[in-house]
Order: sequence, then C-alpha cells, then structure tokens
Amino acid sequence: MELLQIKRSEFNLGLKKEYRFFQISDMHISYCDGLSSAIDINEKERCEKQWNSMKIQFANDNNEFYDERYNIDSTVLLEALLNHAKDFKANAIILSGDIMDRVTESSMRYLKSLFEKSEIPIIYCLGNHDYMNENGDNVCQYERFKDFTQNPEYFSVDYDEFELLVFDNNKAISEKQLQFLKEKIASNKKLLLVEHKPLLLGEFGEKLLNKIGSYFFIGTEKDDDTTKEYVNLVKENGNCFIAVLCGHIHSAKEYKITDNLMQITTSSGLIGAGREIIIK
Repeated sequence: MELLQIKRSEFNLGLKKEYRFFQISDMHISYCDGLSSAIDINEKERCEKQWNSMKIQFANDNNEFYDERYNIDSTVLLEALLNHAKDFKANAIILSGDIMDRVTESSMRYLKSLFEKSEIPIIYCLGNHDYMNENGDNVCQYERFKDFTQNPEYFSVDYDEFELLVFDNNKAISEKQLQFLKEKIASNKKLLLVEHKPLLLGEFGEKLLNKIGSYFFIGTEKDDDTTKEYVNLVKENGNCFIAVLCGHIHSAKEYKITDNLMQITTSSGLIGAGREIIIK
C-alpha cells in the first residue's frame, strides 16, 4: 500500500543469525459488527471524528506526512501494515499499545480474528487506551486480554541469543515488574525492551518533555519511587539492552537515552506508520 510510512532500525550485534521484527503502534481502531451495541456504534462515530482531527495535528506538530487519503477506517491501514510485516518476513509483529481506542467487545472480536489468521506471532503490549472500556471508564482490564498475551503486566519471549521483554508501563510500575526486570538484567542476556510510554531519559527526552508534557513519559517527578527505580535501572544498565521500543507520542524518533542505549518511538498507524527492526 503506497500510503505506508515505514522506518527501519538496524542493530549489528554479531549474532549467529538475523532477527526481524515489525512494530505497529497507536492504531486507535474503533470497530463495529453485527453484534455491536448502540453504545459501540455511537462511540465509533465519535472516536473516528475525534481522531480524524487529532492525527492531522500530530502529523503537523511532528513534521510527518499527511494527506486526505488517510481519512479512511484505521482497520484498513492496520491490515495493510500486517501484510507489510508478512512481506518483510518478520519473526514477530510488535503491537506497542493503543491498537484499540476503547476496549469494546466488537473491537476485541476483530483483533482476535486478526490474531487467529496471522501467520506471524504477534506480541501485544498494552497502551493507556487498553484501560478504557465501553463507557469511557479508565480501569485495569487484564482479564480481557487473555487471548492476546500470556501476562498483560509483563512477560518475556526468548530468542535464544537475546530476550524480548514487554512491560505495561501505563500505570505505576509494580514491585513484581521491578523484580522481573532485575532478574532479566542479572541473566547477562541482551534484552530488547518493549513498552508503550517512552522513558524520560537523556537530553532529547528532556526537550520533548518541555514540548509535549509529562503525560507522554514515565520517570517524571510525579512518578512513585518504584517507577523511578525501574527507569534508573534501565539507565544504569544500558549495556544490557539492545534498544527500548515505544509508541504513545505519535511520532517517529530515534535518540540516545544513555551513551549505550537507543530509545525508538514508532509513529501512529493512523498515518500508515510502521517500523522494521533488524537485529543481527
């Protein structure tokens, strides 16, 4: 699909073989089917109208390409991105949060059908919109994601030469999450970290904080001690990580958060954005 905006990041670690991942973030889909409630249908119309305006604003603010051809249902772009992942021969697809705008039964049915049809494993990381239910309430809904992920709070995928770690960082980091990260760092295995919100680290992060605000980061002054310890643990052990992959800010960025560690954000699927990641 000619409207896709694909970035590529490569990491040369001298591994025995090449690993390929394709990252998609912030699709904000609202899906309705024949079983949808009146609330679902009304919310779909409202959300689509809202995002048709907001995605233009995000693109303009970040100097990213946009034209009227992106005024289409976001499921069209999501399926085009999934097809690109297949052409890219990805080992896995990383969905780094806010794939749904609200967690409705119809959107869940749609995503479940995509998971079942996919020939490529899908790694699901929760975004802040995965806390929003049909009525707009912002609540933890881990039980609803059992078909998408082994543990919505945190989990790892072992690729033999490194591990991919996924954390839900849309709320305060828990003691269990902190301990899990400590154990993985102690394993002396290279780690690829996937989250929704970027870590507030590095000079560039501070500049972004001043521009877009604390809502878009973890590790800010308002966060609790466990969350700050988690962020500092990544900073102090930069050599252990391949990269940190995030979404949330609706902008494609690559920047150093320490001398040894790159943080990468993938822009919104609402403008056809995706990222190829090659580790070799």
